[in-house]
Amino acid sequence: MIKRLQNLYNEMDDYRKDGDGIIETLISDKTEAESNLQEENDVCTKVTDLYNSTADDEEQAIKKCEQQIKKLEETLEQGKKANENRKEKMETSEIVTFGTFFASIVCSVGAFRFPILLIPAGILTATSIGGTIVRISEKDEVNLDEIRNQMQTQRNNINLCQNRISAAKQSVESKQRDIDQLTMKIQDFKVKIQKYREAVILTSFCKKVIFHWLQFLNKLTVSMNRLEYHFAADTEMVAVKDTVAYQKYVEFITGFDADKSLKAATNIRRITSMDVFDMMNGSSF
Repeated sequence: MIKRLQNLYNEMDDYRKDGDGIIETLISDKTEAESNLQEENDVCTKVTDLYNSTADDEEQAIKKCEQQIKKLEETLEQGKKANENRKEKMETSEIVTFGTFFASIVCSVGAFRFPILLIPAGILTATSIGGTIVRISEKDEVNLDEIRNQMQTQRNNINLCQNRISAAKQSVESKQRDIDQLTMKIQDFKVKIQKYREAVILTSFCKKVIFHWLQFLNKLTVSMNRLEYHFAADTEMVAVKDTVAYQKYVEFITGFDADKSLKAATNIRRITSMDVFDMMNGSSF
């Protein structure tokens, strides 16, 4: 039993050293994660400021584009009406021009017999030519397609502004996700560090229990070596070589220290059947 306890004591010491090494590594990883978190927070602050600035500028640009589209819509409607009016005037002008031109021809033909008709013919011919000039000038329509193209350009500009706002927002969200992940990682390190510290404390406690129990067994062995046993068929006879030693032996096994050690031994039975790092969850132990 002494040998078994000694091996267990050495095993507990190895567990404690391993635990200390793991804690040291976890603390180093946590410190690095905290440093990264600070850097990410700084970057996120800059990205957020850039997003706010970009969003304000792009929103202003969008408003200007929307105002421009509204003006172009009004211009488009006015252009449609203007083109319709031109079309109506052109149709009326063509009718008048044709009638005047026809009348001038009639007057010209009649002038061969009645020279006085040359005057109306000249006037009507001039009127016909003038009407033709007006009709040609009224063919210049408002370019509605150009207005529509300008409206589409403004809509495209709005889409570009919205895309830039969305890209800036995604950058902020991405940085925030990185910060959340680092925060969770740091919290996980803290939990693990606490658990391993509890394991190390528990291991140290187990070492103390084992050490105390080993002392008891060693002292008990020394005391028993001073006694001499003689066995008969049905009885056990004890020959005491040293009455003083025997008295000390009796006091030892019935004393307070012995009682405390024997009570601690009930835990030894459990210690030998458990993994030390599984003991972290055994709060009752």
